[in-house]
Amino acid sequence: MAGNFQIRKRFILGALTVALLLDLILAIVSWRLATSPRTPLQELSRLLFQEKALDADIKRASTIRENVPRNLREFDAFEKSFPAKAAGYSDLLGELGNLAKKAGLQTENVAFKEQDIAVRGLTEVDVTATVNGDYPSVLRFINGLQSSEKFYILDDLTLATTAQSSAGPLRVNLHLKTYFRM
Repeated sequence: MAGNFQIRKRFILGALTVALLLDLILAIVSWRLATSPRTPLQELSRLLFQEKALDADIKRASTIRENVPRNLREFDAFEKSFPAKAAGYSDLLGELGNLAKKAGLQTENVAFKEQDIAVRGLTEVDVTATVNGDYPSVLRFINGLQSSEKFYILDDLTLATTAQSSAGPLRVNLHLKTYFRM
């Protein structure tokens, strides 16, 4: 029985050695194939693909360069569309009130916080307000903000907690941003 074990042991070691040698041979062949030079046709195909990619990049860059003056004019017109800071707050309060009235909401606790962006000649105005009403009214108000000629960013919208039942009107806290020219 001990002799049988020795034969099995030698057979297993021999099989492992052969497997390791075959693995080493395959690794060498794989490395040589990976580092071998490509055929001229393969190299040409790779270079043509690279040329097409570079041409597309150049075309895209040229289009961007051509559009820069138009984009700058549009951006300047966009900035000039902001109301002047002097009359901006009354316009802002009036528009928010009209939008809320059209939507069937009541507004309260409207507050402003401004931050000057001197580099652009603008003032960023953070507006916080609370509106009360039903769900469709809140949606009409948000749609009114979105379709307004003035520029608003609805930064945050949270449901305010109320002691009333869930069937009552919603109380929603809004956080908006808008801009005024200095």
